[in-house]
Amino acid sequence: YIQIKNLFSATSKGTIIEIQKVINHRIRLGYELELFKIQQKHNNDTLQYVSVLFHGTSKTDPSIIYNGDGFMMQYAAEGMWGSGTYFAEKASYSHTYAYVKPNGHRQMFLAEVMIGESYNCESDSTTRAYKVPPVKPERKSTLGLARELYDSVSGTTRGSKVWIVYENNKAYPSYLITYSGS
Repeated sequence: YIQIKNLFSATSKGTIIEIQKVINHRIRLGYELELFKIQQKHNNDTLQYVSVLFHGTSKTDPSIIYNGDGFMMQYAAEGMWGSGTYFAEKASYSHTYAYVKPNGHRQMFLAEVMIGESYNCESDSTTRAYKVPPVKPERKSTLGLARELYDSVSGTTRGSKVWIVYENNKAYPSYLITYSGS
């Protein structure tokens, strides 16, 4: 919990009230299956498949995510890089999207996110229409596919690097952080 507190406190002035470990075997199983598929797709020991990132759920109660089916595309935000689930390296970025409880405390997740081969770009009118990551430049697909998509999209906004995934099971809500202040 010290590592989580340090990650959060590095970019947030909020005071942590509670850190809850999320345990949902069904969500975890779906996530692990996706991770296996992405590892088979790339078969690359040097590729960083997973990153630990922050996610605010805005008006969606976090319990819907951790008691339900995880980060679902039905709740995906329309944002600078299209309709996807957004995750940030800085808690200060996710603070803007943190769920506000009736008592005024805020909540955000620290999630394991499959970033795989990410397409890094600036936001523009093309990226705002994304519903899936872009197609990789011409090369033979390791899966025998005619075309292969990037695994995620990334960019920088408001001082934080963000990653966007466009499929269910690409992230696991590892911890729920409840905090006060900004």
